[in-house]
Amino acid sequence: MVFDNHTGHEINRVLRQQLGLLQPEQIRTGRTQLGLNQRDFAALLGAAVASVPKRRALEAKPASQATVCANLQTPPESGIF
Repeated sequence: MVFDNHTGHEINRVLRQQLGLLQPEQIRTGRTQLGLNQRDFAALLGAAVASVPKRRALEAKPASQATVCANLQTPPESGIF
């Protein structure tokens, strides 16, 4: 089955919602609120820089929310992410 870009993006949006994952715009908002550029954000996540803007698969093992928050010295319940 082949989907056009709009349909593919909509499927991804709904899947993220169903899985309780953040939407790209929520990630971007959190990153900018923290004053991080994409390179620094990727470093905190243990990801390749290219995976942040392109949302590609991470080259390293994905970090948990608690790990990311520890790296940011922000408690998970802060509501940033």
